[in-house]
Amino acid sequence: MGELRGTHQRSEGGGVVAARSPSEGAAGGCPCREAKTGAMGGCALLLTALLLGCAPTWSAGADGSLHVVERGETLTGIAARHGITWRALADANRIGDPDSIRPGQRLRIPAAAGGRARSPEQQHTVVRGDTVWGLAHRYGVSVGQVLAANDLTSSSVLAVGQVLTIPAGSTAVSSRAAVDAGWARQLKPRAKLRRWRYIVIHHSATREGTVEAMDAYHRRTRHMAHGLAYHFVIGNGRGMRDGELEIGSRWTWQLQGGHVRSASLNEQAIGICLVGDFEDHHPSRRQMTTLTQLVRALQQQTRIPASRVLLHRDLRSQSTLCPGALFPAAELKRRILP
Repeated sequence: MGELRGTHQRSEGGGVVAARSPSEGAAGGCPCREAKTGAMGGCALLLTALLLGCAPTWSAGADGSLHVVERGETLTGIAARHGITWRALADANRIGDPDSIRPGQRLRIPAAAGGRARSPEQQHTVVRGDTVWGLAHRYGVSVGQVLAANDLTSSSVLAVGQVLTIPAGSTAVSSRAAVDAGWARQLKPRAKLRRWRYIVIHHSATREGTVEAMDAYHRRTRHMAHGLAYHFVIGNGRGMRDGELEIGSRWTWQLQGGHVRSASLNEQAIGICLVGDFEDHHPSRRQMTTLTQLVRALQQQTRIPASRVLLHRDLRSQSTLCPGALFPAAELKRRILP
């Protein structure tokens, strides 16, 4: 964790791992692979564990409130929305595995929700393998809270032995505002923000993938001088963790993309790639949660409206099914900003 590594920044819902400055020029052209072979594929498209999604459905209960789980929600996100820790919510509902909640499930919200912090600040000394996301999950706080408490941004690298302040386990700030604030810090580039006009979403058209493999494929096979064609990649649990967000050097250094055939559109469009073949299967719940939060944060940074958040196949100049027939476009449109 103490050294820079690779061509990208990795964030497991906010855990920054590495970054490297660019050294080459831009490359254009759609990087979709015609054949679905290997993990290096890629049509080149968020911080797991925090929820965005629609407004909660709940009614008053004897001890607090009742929340009905909706598709795409996480225990951490629901807890943050109600101002409590995910551990408190899990204990109140006898949940052993925080990833086991399902749509339609009713959760009792402890009566202390929405109040002041329930525990004092703590100190954590970073050990090898620690990430901001992992620490936030361990201590039951949001990624945004950890970033803010330690003045961290997406360009920060955790060092072994570094002492971090872990904020109190709950907050009076609304969860959506806290999530958006945390994302804004996470996505702060090192270079001046370009005038982006579009966000284009892709799938890799492969069942597995890593940023390293995609970067190698785009350099060696597609002859892209900057390597990885996308600004962001979201993993599916095969090669990368499910819902894990990787921030490419094209975003860090505000370089044009290489993810569509149009050179002019590459100058204006942010490329997001979800690992997976969505002609064969749906994106995972965690992938969609990360994607939703990522798109919302990018919209806030760039003022891109929902009408300019496009699927690769929406581009008139492209002949492609990307990101696949099973990608839930309507669901994404409902969850992002107008």
